[in-house]
Amino acid sequence: MTSLRSFASTDRFITEIASPSTLRPGYVLIGDEIFLYDRCRKAVLATLAPEDTRDFCLHELDLADTSIFEILDRAQTPSLMAPFQVLFVRNLKTLYGRGSKKEEFAAIDAYFRSPNPSALILFIADHLRIPTDLRKMDYQDKERYERIRETLGDWCGFVELARVEESDAIKWVTTTAESRSVKFDPDAARELVDSLGADMMLIASEFEKLLLYVSAPIPNSNQAVVISTAATKEAVISTPATKEAVISTEGRALAAVVEKPAAPYKRTSALTFTPEVPAWLQPGRSATALLNGAPIAHFGELAHTQRDQRKLRQPIYLAQLDLAKLYELPLKKVTAHDLSRFQAVERDFSFTFPDTMQWHTIAAAIHALAIPELQRLTPTEIFRDPKGKSVPPAHYALLLKCVFQSNDRTLREDELTTWWSTIIATLTQLGGTIRAPGTSA
Repeated sequence: MTSLRSFASTDRFITEIASPSTLRPGYVLIGDEIFLYDRCRKAVLATLAPEDTRDFCLHELDLADTSIFEILDRAQTPSLMAPFQVLFVRNLKTLYGRGSKKEEFAAIDAYFRSPNPSALILFIADHLRIPTDLRKMDYQDKERYERIRETLGDWCGFVELARVEESDAIKWVTTTAESRSVKFDPDAARELVDSLGADMMLIASEFEKLLLYVSAPIPNSNQAVVISTAATKEAVISTPATKEAVISTEGRALAAVVEKPAAPYKRTSALTFTPEVPAWLQPGRSATALLNGAPIAHFGELAHTQRDQRKLRQPIYLAQLDLAKLYELPLKKVTAHDLSRFQAVERDFSFTFPDTMQWHTIAAAIHALAIPELQRLTPTEIFRDPKGKSVPPAHYALLLKCVFQSNDRTLREDELTTWWSTIIATLTQLGGTIRAPGTSA
């Protein structure tokens, strides 16, 4: 990977620890950029703490719980189980609290004058924030930085974990993608970095999720991939199989935008959904969209087996769209309606349904009533009780919100009551049991 200015300090550190001739007895990892810290830590473990001896040579210590005298004594004492020792020492700020700490710094000075060549001490000063532009560093953080350098600078190497510049973050995204045989468009990389505030830990996490599906071959080059996660705000990726995939703000709903293909096309009554999905999607949390009986899209949550295999913690939402079939649809006319000046009336219906009852059946039944003033029908909450107390087993509770509004008059109480009674009767005929109706206007 091309050397990046924001990564220079960590690159130098990784080069130093790779050779015994340049390895120092101690380092201070100063700054709160977790991505760079994680990069340094992985390099230390890979170089100096092999997995077969890691249980004996790696020490995770905290100055809030362990005194510096005990830490230095442990570093000075050779290990009988491993040829080299690595000590990560957190909470360095404890050494710079109240009091002069003369004895503590004298002990540090004595150790580093004659250090154990088979030990490495890494002090972690993550209570300081180092901005991209050092001139904008907080005055108090600057004073603390200088104090640490005055006391430890003679013995320890300093690794600045500063915030990564946006330009370097963009280069990292494109270069890393290229190293994994994925073409990441620079504009898409910029959108990803901007949307996540140049936070490298978030960028790296979302980057891995974006490449998750791309790493598998897509049989049809006209199919597009949309990936959604709960952590991202909005980002874009380009791949050979996708022109533009947009990540939504919330993981609850997929962002169905691939070069915005669906927006200009007419809705069709032949669009239906089925719970049958490919093996890479989680059953019960995914669906397949059918156009005239033929699959046009698969979408939903990534299968838990796939997620666990890749050691991912958050739910990941994917969609695969058949662009060729979308492009065959006729264009729709863009229409605009005046906003009604009459008040809308909302009504919530709470029903219990068997698990076999699907939402599209409920929605179709209510729309079949042909109530012109029904402006919106939304399932606002679905609840299941594992213990079967408030909701019977193999059932779910559905909170349904209906919004009624007319463009030319105020709705009357009698017609509202008629519509509500009709909806309740329809839902009851579908096998639903009413729970607790409520009205708000």
